[in-house]
Amino acid sequence: KMKKMTTMILALVMVLALAAGAFAANVENRAQTPNDAGKYRVFVTDEAGNPVKSAAVQFCSDIACNLGKTNEDGIAEFDAPEGVYTVHMLKVPQGYEKNKVEVTTDTTYTDIFFVLKAA
Repeated sequence: KMKKMTTMILALVMVLALAAGAFAANVENRAQTPNDAGKYRVFVTDEAGNPVKSAAVQFCSDIACNLGKTNEDGIAEFDAPEGVYTVHMLKVPQGYEKNKVEVTTDTTYTDIFFVLKAA
């Protein structure tokens, strides 16, 4: 009886360890990091890390959306109070595939990152 209980406890520990590992990997792969810029910044690059100019980014609260376009450095900035927003690509320049990921921001100012694949 004790051997069966030990086996069950070991199995439970392994499941919890796997779940914790998956959670940690998910946190590491998030598409945003905190910043101290006093605004939300969206960085759009190609797969090689080069900035993508003129990508249209939608930045939405519960009541309204703002549209921004990336500059020469591949950055669109949004001056908004700290809170929870959803951010997604609305339109990408010719030669790129639209990234369909939607990011929900943290409640503090963050840098959000999108990578576009070549079409």
